[in-house]
Amino acid sequence: MPLYTALPFALFVGLALLFVAGVLIPRRLHTETNIQASPETIWHHLTNGQDLGWNPFMTALSGDLRAGEIIDVTLKIDGMAPMQISPRLLVADPARELRWKGKMGLPGLFDGEHFFQLEQGSNGGTRLIHGEKFTGILVPLLFPWLKRPTRNGFLAMNAALKTRAERG
Repeated sequence: MPLYTALPFALFVGLALLFVAGVLIPRRLHTETNIQASPETIWHHLTNGQDLGWNPFMTALSGDLRAGEIIDVTLKIDGMAPMQISPRLLVADPARELRWKGKMGLPGLFDGEHFFQLEQGSNGGTRLIHGEKFTGILVPLLFPWLKRPTRNGFLAMNAALKTRAERG
């Protein structure tokens, strides 16, 4: 096969592999923490966009918290400038779950489905499950670089939320 026809074919195969690896094999981040506060208290602190000064990861949140709505969120990941996103809310179930899907650039390049789940514990506390599922053709290239600082941001936020909610 001549080089001028092999090169486009190789490029096509490479892009197809990136697509398969990024879309069909999502990358996930998952964190959990137990908080000695009610789900309602945690929801209040998590969604009170007027008072997120305590939050080292999600520094701003505004918009109508209803499924289907687009909200504005500012995220701070170590080593990066603050990132403003406008994701669509998938779930906004007070004191239970907040879930949105955002994208960088065009849909399918680098998409993230971010979630906070609150599960009532038997001892009056709450289990916070906080994570994100990443899909898109750029995920195999960018996820290894973003994984550690993003996870650290989740953990820092979880710890700050725990401190704030348990303080009352």
